[in-house]
Amino acid sequence: MTRRCCAALLTMVLTGSAVACDRRPDAASTRTSTTSTKADEDAARTAVKDTYDSFYRVFADAATSGTYRRSDFAKYLSEPELSSIIQTLDDLRARKVVYRDRPAWSVEVTSVDLHSRPPTAALRVCLDMSQSPPVDQRSKKTLTRRGELRRYVQTAEAKQIQGAWFIADSATQRTTPC
Repeated sequence: MTRRCCAALLTMVLTGSAVACDRRPDAASTRTSTTSTKADEDAARTAVKDTYDSFYRVFADAATSGTYRRSDFAKYLSEPELSSIIQTLDDLRARKVVYRDRPAWSVEVTSVDLHSRPPTAALRVCLDMSQSPPVDQRSKKTLTRRGELRRYVQTAEAKQIQGAWFIADSATQRTTPC
C-alpha cells in the first residue's frame, strides 16, 4: 500500500513538473519586466551623466580659478579618482597654472550594468579645450604645445554607492580626437 501511494505521488510530482516546465510566461509579464529594466537603465544613464556634468563643472571652476575644496569633489568622485583629481589640481596650483576659460565637454554613457555589484557605467567624454588653454599665472603665457590636440577623448567608469552615482576612474586619451 505504501509503495502504491509513493508511486502515485511520484507520478503526480513528475507529471506536474513536466507540465510546469512547458508553461511559458505570458506576454504581459515579460513586457513589464523588460520595460522596467529599460526604464531603470535609462534613469541610471541620466543620473550618471548628471553626476559627470556636475563634477566637471566643479573641476572647470577649480581649474580656471586655481582654488577648490576637496569636499566639493567628494560629492561626485570616489577613490581612486578623487585622489587623482585633487593631485592634478595640486600640481596645477604648485606650477601656478590655470585654464583661461571653462572647457566644453559632452558626455555619452556607453554602457550600464545594473546587475553588477556595485552597479557600474562606462562613459566616453569629448573634452574641448580649444577655448581653454592652460596659462602660466605669473607670465600670462599660454602653455599649449604645438601639435597638441585641443579636442580629445576621456573615458570614465562610474559606480553606484549607496544609491548615488560616483565617478570612480578615468583615463584621458590626448592622442584620440573627438
